[in-house]
Amino acid sequence: MARLTAPAASLAAALLWVALAWRTPSSTYHFAPLIVAAAWPWVARSSGSADDAQRGWLPVVGGAAIALAAGAVLLLANRLDGPTLWSEARQPNQVVIEIVGATAFGALIGFVSQTTARDSRTT
Repeated sequence: MARLTAPAASLAAALLWVALAWRTPSSTYHFAPLIVAAAWPWVARSSGSADDAQRGWLPVVGGAAIALAAGAVLLLANRLDGPTLWSEARQPNQVVIEIVGATAFGALIGFVSQTTARDSRTT
């Protein structure tokens, strides 16, 4: 069950982010890439799956890939018109930096989550 649920968590978060940004492109959802990237590893960890693929790099890389893909769709569709965390004036390079940075931080959270889950199961 965790094989389907964990990736679906990142996909659902990404779809929600895309839907919200599509509806209101002038609003910025700064933490959406972080949540999308961290959802898959977090759900895989909390499911207690013994499957090694669910506890390795797959959830971390998969969640980050989904977050970057959703960000790219929104950027290419010009649906990210809101301000960034450090500037009111929206520029594409600032939006890309924000999405990549938030995704990397979410992936780090997911990786730490996976590592602590693995360590707690082996002790």
